[in-house]
Amino acid sequence: MFARRAVLFCALIPLAAASWAQQSGGAPEQLGKVSFANSCLPAAQPVFERGVALLHSFWFSQSERAFQEVLARDPECAIAGWGIAAALIGNTFATGPNPTQAQRAKEAIERARSTSRKSERELNFIEAVAQYYDLYPSRTASA
Repeated sequence: MFARRAVLFCALIPLAAASWAQQSGGAPEQLGKVSFANSCLPAAQPVFERGVALLHSFWFSQSERAFQEVLARDPECAIAGWGIAAALIGNTFATGPNPTQAQRAKEAIERARSTSRKSERELNFIEAVAQYYDLYPSRTASA
């Protein structure tokens, strides 16, 4: 019985973290250190790394905003499109993107695809998230 409760408790921790992240106000100023090689301009690097850290910390809307800021600093930063699309998926234990969010994600993916400055690795990330949206809306967040 104790083992079952422990497993259930551990399974619920990510849900609680995601819920807290979305309800507690602004994004934290201190996030984990991120290292993500990319071909974006140096001026965009700190914001890009923050966007990835926010994404991995369940701060989806703040992460999307960070990736939008990356594009403002470097319009040719293709991997920022991946970040926007990934952030718009949201919590994988929840419902996933709504139609408006899915459309924004698809637009970000197309912009990223049309950008000439991207590595093969970045293109693979972009195409991976594009596969999620290829079946939208028939796909659920957890599928």
